[in-house]
Amino acid sequence: MTILWGVLAPLTAAAQNAGSDTPKNPADFRELVLARANPDSLATDYGGAWSNIYQYLIPARFIDRHLYEEALLKLASTDGHGCEAAKERQAILACEANIAADVALSLTAFAENVLFRRDAVAFAESITATDPGRLIDTLLNLAHDEWTHGLITEAEAAVHRAAAIIVDRPESANHERRMRLAVLKALLADAHLDDGSALAALSEAINAALSKGTRSAEADPRGHLSDLVTLHLRGRFCPNCGRPVAEPVKRWLTAACQNPGPVEMLQILAASRGTFSAAEMQACARRYIQNAAKEIAAMGGQIPARADDVGKARLWALSRAIDSLFEQPKILKFLREADPRRQAAMPMKEVFDAVVNDDYGQHGEELAIARVFEQGSWHYENGGLHNAARITLEYLVQYQKRITEQQQIVNPRTIRQARVIVSALARLAALQLAAGDRAAAARSLDDASAIAQAKLREEWDGGGERAILAMRDLSDALRLIAQTRHELIAPARFAENAAGGDALFRAMQAAITGETALTLEIAQQRRVLSTPRLAGLKREHKRAASEASRMAEFEKAYAAFNYDQTLTRVRREAEARRDQVAAELGELPGPPAQTAAEIEPVALADARSHLAKNEALVLLRVGNHSLDGFLLDRDGRTLVWRSPVRQDELEALVRSLRTGADMVDGKAPKFPVADAARLHEIIFGPIKARLGAYRKLIMLGDGPLQSLPYGILLTGAPANPPNSAQEFRAAALPWLVRTHAIALVPSVRNLVAQRSGADASRASRPFLGVGNPQLASMGADQRNIDMKSVFGGSKGGLADVAVLRNLASLPETEDELRYIAKVLNADPEDIIVGPAANETALKALPLTNYRIITFATHGALAGEVAGTSEPGLVLTPPPLATAEDDGFLGLSEIASLKLDADLIILSACNTGTSDGRPRAESLSGLARGFFNAGARGLLVTHWTIPSESAVKTTTGLVAARARDPGMDWADALREATLAIIDREGPPDWAHPSYWGAYVAVGVRPAASADAQQTNERSQTTEPRAAPTSERSKAATAAQDFPDAVLAAAQSLTADCRAIDQPANSPAQFVRSVRFAGGTAYVIDTQHLGCMAYCGTAGCVIEIWAHIDGAWKNTFSENVRSWRLTEHADQPALHLALHGSACGRIGAETCRKTLTYRDGGWRQARSEAMKQATIGETSPTLPPTDAGEYPCSAEPALKSVRADTSVNITFQNRSKGPISTYWLDYSGRRILYQRLAGGASYTQQTFVTHPWVLVDDRGRCRKIIMPGAALRIVTNP
Repeated sequence: MTILWGVLAPLTAAAQNAGSDTPKNPADFRELVLARANPDSLATDYGGAWSNIYQYLIPARFIDRHLYEEALLKLASTDGHGCEAAKERQAILACEANIAADVALSLTAFAENVLFRRDAVAFAESITATDPGRLIDTLLNLAHDEWTHGLITEAEAAVHRAAAIIVDRPESANHERRMRLAVLKALLADAHLDDGSALAALSEAINAALSKGTRSAEADPRGHLSDLVTLHLRGRFCPNCGRPVAEPVKRWLTAACQNPGPVEMLQILAASRGTFSAAEMQACARRYIQNAAKEIAAMGGQIPARADDVGKARLWALSRAIDSLFEQPKILKFLREADPRRQAAMPMKEVFDAVVNDDYGQHGEELAIARVFEQGSWHYENGGLHNAARITLEYLVQYQKRITEQQQIVNPRTIRQARVIVSALARLAALQLAAGDRAAAARSLDDASAIAQAKLREEWDGGGERAILAMRDLSDALRLIAQTRHELIAPARFAENAAGGDALFRAMQAAITGETALTLEIAQQRRVLSTPRLAGLKREHKRAASEASRMAEFEKAYAAFNYDQTLTRVRREAEARRDQVAAELGELPGPPAQTAAEIEPVALADARSHLAKNEALVLLRVGNHSLDGFLLDRDGRTLVWRSPVRQDELEALVRSLRTGADMVDGKAPKFPVADAARLHEIIFGPIKARLGAYRKLIMLGDGPLQSLPYGILLTGAPANPPNSAQEFRAAALPWLVRTHAIALVPSVRNLVAQRSGADASRASRPFLGVGNPQLASMGADQRNIDMKSVFGGSKGGLADVAVLRNLASLPETEDELRYIAKVLNADPEDIIVGPAANETALKALPLTNYRIITFATHGALAGEVAGTSEPGLVLTPPPLATAEDDGFLGLSEIASLKLDADLIILSACNTGTSDGRPRAESLSGLARGFFNAGARGLLVTHWTIPSESAVKTTTGLVAARARDPGMDWADALREATLAIIDREGPPDWAHPSYWGAYVAVGVRPAASADAQQTNERSQTTEPRAAPTSERSKAATAAQDFPDAVLAAAQSLTADCRAIDQPANSPAQFVRSVRFAGGTAYVIDTQHLGCMAYCGTAGCVIEIWAHIDGAWKNTFSENVRSWRLTEHADQPALHLALHGSACGRIGAETCRKTLTYRDGGWRQARSEAMKQATIGETSPTLPPTDAGEYPCSAEPALKSVRADTSVNITFQNRSKGPISTYWLDYSGRRILYQRLAGGASYTQQTFVTHPWVLVDDRGRCRKIIMPGAALRIVTNP
């Protein structure tokens, strides 16, 4: 007999087990199971069949295996599904176990489903020799089940086994099996973000489905391939998204066009633009109408007679979009209704309820309801029926609420189906907003965001196997959520302090930073894959953990049948196995796992509290047709704006700027000045009048903007742009870097983490340089490398050493490293180049000992994150790649390093792909990897910079930080960059080729950021004291100074604060030095931060040494500069002093050398001692005499003291405007006033505080040092 099963509702085993007729012992249980294995138990719906027999098979499997198999065999003779036709016992058991798995799946009993399916595989394995097809089918069923709700690794294992059988027994593989296998391969490749492999598998599936001229509808009876095609049409596995559809999909649709059904017609309509000609579309539509002629005729006048064939085909196909057979006339009438109000008043709830009950509920396809309705509404929307799409989605949301007890849309069921439900809610919100229902749109957005975050949190905390897939599934919906929230808050394209800012802020983070999370997750998977034992244990642990979880679920659900604690014993065995594997796994080194907290969006209030004064956090999201911006500052001010621009236009502008700055053959190209101004207008135009309130912009962008160094933007279009590189300095262009320091952050979460972190590095060595790896000859020209190319020919997650060897060598980077090392007084042994620059050598180094680390080598940062590829740095390739050394220091390995570095410099990277496209999505991931490893800042190039200017930039920013340790790396980079633009090197260095590629990634901790802002007051009141960096107590304690030294240093800081002057922590002004074979400590008040101990004779230094068992102050004097050396094991102190200290009259500097002997410092006796030059030093004080200084003196000038207040009047007697800049305590320009021609104003300042007058072209006109006799300054 044949039984048509249906399902009334998903019934859990626990509910069924509550009956009063539960057997009391194993004997009664056996009798019950055998009695229920009969035709009457199956002559009902799915729920009834489960209640009658299948629920008992789960405990029977563990209590009495023989009983379990006996019951399956009895069912085979009665179920009418053909299992009785199998000749062998194991074939019958496999057939029945597959049916039991299908029943469990229909009831969403996923644990039971997988258990039955695995048993079916085990039964089929024993008959592979005689019936390989049965095992292939069962393995493909298992792979699909595991893919849907189990373990992806188990799905991969099942696919690999099925593929191996087909290779070994090709006669066993019919076209449907090959097609199903290829579909699963495509889904698995998609889970690894490997679009290329997914598309290849999709092509393989289509070839199998179309083999021997088979019609598409017959070739895909389960609809798996059709679903995959629709996924592609909605943007999946699309490596060449410039094309309408991929070539294999066009072949599928072309074949379908010969005899289209409703599904194929909808797909053809969705892909029509640019895929089919108008004539082809007409022919396709005509065939479809002919196929459906009888049905259309039965509808009477439902299809408009005046419509052309395509219009008729579209309307008829759309009426079948939710697969309805019985309600099509009503749905057709609904779709034809043009008036939105009348359409909304139609009784569609009853119609859609009937569709659910008739088409899905009675056929055990409960899980398909959400997918079909969401996909159907997408076809409605794609066909221009937006109101119908909205009504359909509203029904789906209400249905999802109705079927849960809580009547809430956010529930375990919707979280499980997050890909479909979040997409439905996001699209619904956009449609509701377009219809003017703002309140409903806001609710839908809230629900969509809540489900999405719950799904991501669940997957990341669950071990991350499905994390990549979850992020991929949700990425389009997350971007739509952000876009719709933006439109909701700023309908006029601009809004200030608008309600709903926090929700938009979170949504933009979720939309922008997903790629970073994917980059890290893929990198970690690659690290696991490259270590066979680690990979094996990871898979085994997932399997064991899944089994333990499943058994715990069974023990609870089938507690009534837990005779002799059998289920408990099996559960404990599974848990013991899980714990054993976990212990073995814990003994192996592996990449740190991401947690849900790392991908959670940060609340607006939390982000605001981690910003410093005069800073703005800017988020930029690139949409298909607009650029959405969000600005937040410390005071809670928010700006929301939207600039209309197509994504391809934005990408073209970024590419233009990069092309105009990236040198070719050593020559600076023509820089597109107009494009730089245009791009600035697109990004900042709506808020540019408000940007003047901020000194620093902390940027978080996505898409092509990740390859843009914002400093090369022009805040205005110059009237006379330069015609050659030599003219750029004279042109004094208004670069964005002139007005703002710019820092990039990988995510807002990373900003919060860095601002909350420890500040000072405890590293003892100043510098480590790694570069010029042994690669190809000088003649090689491959400079741009995509990540995927590095892994193109590799296996097991290792880089392809042949690809690495063919990269261009970088001999100039060795000179760069040695020059930086010289400036930083680094040891020659801390330069690792050539063959020595390999992974093995690098990982063996004590990397926590280095404060600054430079990698002057190729960086693979561009291209799509895909498959086993990951961003990283190229080192010298080994002869043979291994997990320990494949010549590529990947993100997964970087994140596992132990660093204590203030700065990582990547000075030869290129974030453009080999075809010139700006693709730097992985740069943020790489930055997070370095930050996770212990770095505090990152300096990266977007293209290769000439060595001479690169050295000037890197040494300039290091010197700037040395002058002001509280300075952010972004500020230091700005200072070094402006020096390159305005005065360093030849005039052509002002061209962006020489400076524009650098970006600073990361921010300083909160204490430093706040302290750095203490020099910024209103434009009418200058600060009374120097800016300082207030280090944390933890950082001070970490220096581990002797108690006596620490007490002396803290006494100095207390003195400063007593006179209302800020002071640095001891870590800033106390340094350890070599002394008589041991260590001494120098307290140098030049770096104290307040000038209480400084005067015309210089600043006080104290030298503390360990003498006679105690720490003693051996020297305390005012000095202008000092150097401590050792000569013949004897300490020598070289001093620059006030003239009076040498018996002279006047303040002219004199020099003296002292040696430590006989318990004190004495005049040096030998000339060799006096002439020693190697050792520790303190810089000389800057000039402070009142008067006018030449502009060339600016690098040597900075504010010194704040003890004598004066007023100075600036008068602009020229016709053009001038700007007044104060040079702060680090020598940085701080803009105070912009004076129009003929205007004047009075500024309160201090003696020793220099001021710079700058004209409207950015050129310095004069520098003034105020004094008692200098109170009026005129220009010219």
